[in-house]
Amino acid sequence: VQEEEQQAGGVSAAAHESRLFGYCEFFLAADRISTRMASQSLSQADALSALRSTHVSFYYRSTLAVEVGNWEVLAALGEFYRLIGSPDMPPLQPNPDLPTSLSYFEQAAAMVDASAFLLKRLELLRRLIDG
Repeated sequence: VQEEEQQAGGVSAAAHESRLFGYCEFFLAADRISTRMASQSLSQADALSALRSTHVSFYYRSTLAVEVGNWEVLAALGEFYRLIGSPDMPPLQPNPDLPTSLSYFEQAAAMVDASAFLLKRLELLRRLIDG
């Protein structure tokens, strides 16, 4: 697809990589971590490196979202960290990172008049963190 876009005078690789997909970023994030961790032959060090690389990619996506004011991307990443977080190795199991999730949701809420979805997530996360 990217090659076809280039041939047709479309977007560059950098622009293609920086496209944001709103709340669908959650699914992209889950797929990204699943794809990087799919190999059963990964050593522990390689698996941890793949996880770090994935989280750096998420940070990059969040930076782009902040620059363009796309609160949905931040909410999607917040949802990713609420549900999946930083998976434990091995085996690959969810390990929610609630403070990181809360941070993403707070950034999202600062960009838009608080939606019911954001308000509910913020309330839930604060309750879970505070006990």
